[in-house]
Amino acid sequence: MSARLLVRGWQRVRRMPGYHRLLYELVSVLYGNRRAWRLMNYGYAPLPGTAPLVLDSADEPDRYSLQLYHFVASVGTLRGMDVLEVGAGRGGGTAFLHRHFQPQSTTGLDFSRRAVASCRRTYALPGLSFCVGNALALAFDAGRFDVVINIESSHCYPNRGQFFQEAYRVLRPGGLLLYSDVLQDHEYVPVPALVRAAGFAIRDACLMNAEVMRALELDNARRQALVNREVARPFRTIARQLTVTTDSYSYQKLQTGRSRYFRIVAAK
Repeated sequence: MSARLLVRGWQRVRRMPGYHRLLYELVSVLYGNRRAWRLMNYGYAPLPGTAPLVLDSADEPDRYSLQLYHFVASVGTLRGMDVLEVGAGRGGGTAFLHRHFQPQSTTGLDFSRRAVASCRRTYALPGLSFCVGNALALAFDAGRFDVVINIESSHCYPNRGQFFQEAYRVLRPGGLLLYSDVLQDHEYVPVPALVRAAGFAIRDACLMNAEVMRALELDNARRQALVNREVARPFRTIARQLTVTTDSYSYQKLQTGRSRYFRIVAAK
């Protein structure tokens, strides 16, 4: 089968109901605790002239993915707060938030039981916990958290408006929603109105296509090597789409503006 046919098949699968759940459960089965797969986001690289984020040597291989977390989270005060990350995934970003920003507690929530089990085995820090849950029906009392963080996860949700309502409910008065994702242009257009309809006041909104593409370009060699090392040859074309290498469909959509990568800061 040609690479073009594989990509077309992948694009059809992406439109199937429930494909995101199947995809992330499959990643959990295949890659388990492997260090290289503990962060899966596109990444962020400040444009030239900005001082780089100082990282521990152990975090350096994940620099661009961690810089995305830092860019999103640094607009709020997390120190001493109760923080919820919805869509914690492989847990590397959640653990970084907890170590770097020093909240009182950090809860990482994900729908994948395998991913949560892996996070619990991998990250053992006081005040850091992981749980299985549904972004559209958060199993927490109203006013439980000071900050809700959601990074590159909401594109999986069948009803983003319902997620914003749930985030509003579990936040304390004055609490912050720190929200970032990549959506196709037509999907992004109603998002600010949905955030406001949930009750939030938007404090800041920005597009990040240039910084995210720069991160993907700077990190491309590592991502390509990761696919070649970890993925069987017949599946590498699809794996490059998942890993968002610069020859992927997702990168091309960012490049042409058909997708928008954005950050929204909203207050209750």
